Amino acid sequence: PAGAGKSTIAKIVAKELGWIYADTGAMYRSMALYFIENGIGPEDEDCVRTGDLITRFCEAWNAALRPGEPELSWKNVGNEGPHEATFLKLDCSLARRTFGWKPVWNIDRALSETVAWTKVYVDSAGLGEAEKHDRIKQEMEREIEAFLDGC
Repeated sequence: PAGAGKSTIAKIVAKELGWIYADTGAMYRSMALYFIENGIGPEDEDCVRTGDLITRFCEAWNAALRPGEPELSWKNVGNEGPHEATFLKLDCSLARRTFGWKPVWNIDRALSETVAWTKVYVDSAGLGEAEKHDRIKQEMEREIEAFLDGC
């Protein structure tokens, strides 16, 4: 249930175990809001439930593991009724109907690029601000160029 302290406990456990805590709920909500406000979303065949998206992100992350990195996994442990991970999806039908919009990348490519950016972000955590900024900027420029090449 909301306000029960799940995130607080997860942060403490992650810190104690030396794991990275990723607030996937906040990341998903902020991305979803941006996409909804801009009418952006996946093709119908790539429109997956939130839980499936998180599972696929974990699989993409684990496929790119480096020696010594722990595998990423998640489990839906909700027992108070349906959790958003079982049914929430993005819908780009309005953008498609209104503007004839369609995505450039499919879900697997988008996840691969998201994992690449996230790994650069995580790897930059211990660096100075200028170096961290430069590494993230380089990765973003690489991804933008790859995206534009697909347009």
